[in-house]
Amino acid sequence: MMKICALGDSILKGVVPENGRYRVLDGRFSDLCVAELGISVENDGRFGSTVSGGERMLERIISRGGLGDFDYTLLEFGGNDCDYDWKAIAAAPDDTHFPNTPLPEFREIYAGLIDKVRAEGSKPVMLSLVPIVSERYFGTFSAGLDESGKDNILRWLAGNIEFIHDWHERYNLEVFALAREHGVPVVDITSPFLADRRREALMSCDGIHPSREGHRLIADEIKRHILRRFDSVERWLGTAVHTA
Repeated sequence: MMKICALGDSILKGVVPENGRYRVLDGRFSDLCVAELGISVENDGRFGSTVSGGERMLERIISRGGLGDFDYTLLEFGGNDCDYDWKAIAAAPDDTHFPNTPLPEFREIYAGLIDKVRAEGSKPVMLSLVPIVSERYFGTFSAGLDESGKDNILRWLAGNIEFIHDWHERYNLEVFALAREHGVPVVDITSPFLADRRREALMSCDGIHPSREGHRLIADEIKRHILRRFDSVERWLGTAVHTA
């Protein structure tokens, strides 16, 4: 059986908001792939994880014996790296603010993560980012702020809420660039989200986590990626048995 280790954030984990709290979705995309592709997935997604958190995840796995038993390691980072401390911006919109992981640091750490996965004997595969819904996410991170705080954030955004999406997309472009430069396969889940007229239904009410329908779409895109590389799921499964 093909074995995959998956490192990433809450999207990989399958977290969705429900009744004011977050829970792991029954039917997240990794579980759908296990059921439909005949593979084994160790899902090490962590809520709020950045690429630096991915480094720590990998170090823990190495300390437990490494990645030698995993044919592939799926990497999914960027959504938390690009995020800001919105409460700090609300309090001081005229100050200089930096994302959780500045782009040069994001690129450097992610490249190192790819190298470490290969050094451990596993094949890295990258997952692109799910496009966020800016207005919903603005409502999520500004909840609890007074009108002055919300106005301050809007002023910092120069009145352009879509900057949230566009900044997030800059990190997504880095994911594709890193994949090209390091010869890593990348599963493009961004394009099918953007091409689907149900896009808002594919996302949860918080604007950043895929809904149940979104997880179905991600699983289907992973299957299409496999079909493009192996011609058929049957050939994929045959390869999985052969390499197990």
